[in-house]
Amino acid sequence: MEKKILYKPSCSLPSPLTCLSMDLQGKRVACGTKDAKIILVSLKTGKPLRTIKGHRNMVSAAAFVENGKRLISSSWDRTTRIWNGANEAQENRILKHESEVKALAVDSESSKGAAGARDGEVKIFSIGSLKCIRNLRAHRLDISGLAFTSDGSKLVTASWDGSARLWDLGSYDPIRTLARQKERIRSM
Repeated sequence: MEKKILYKPSCSLPSPLTCLSMDLQGKRVACGTKDAKIILVSLKTGKPLRTIKGHRNMVSAAAFVENGKRLISSSWDRTTRIWNGANEAQENRILKHESEVKALAVDSESSKGAAGARDGEVKIFSIGSLKCIRNLRAHRLDISGLAFTSDGSKLVTASWDGSARLWDLGSYDPIRTLARQKERIRSM
């Protein structure tokens, strides 16, 4: 079986990559960097389109929403930010966290997001306003992964404490623990 490289950047990036997110159209990828930037790269040409600046520490997660009209990013600067997808300008909305943000998820309708931090807390927020809807004290240690169910009614959280939990987003109560182990869950 022949191996093919689907994407090889034709540019060298100035800082190590920390996260990637591709838009739904498959035209752009947002590359979060260790030096607090987001570099938008064309998948057609492999060349950078723009560099987004605004975070003050490593970008840990990014997600395109609303068919690429907006981009959400989280960072070790303890913020989640939203950017206009057309001009990549930061919208005047910042969600602040108590510790470094390590994971980000968006529901399929692009109406709700979840950002998980190093202190084990998950903030559920409205994508339209970037206002916090609910804080979940989800785990004892770092949140390493988040995922919404397809209908947006539940959220799975994973943590360095070795557990993964399923949450009901109507009551914001845990439904069950899906995994419990001694080793960290590093991603989801």
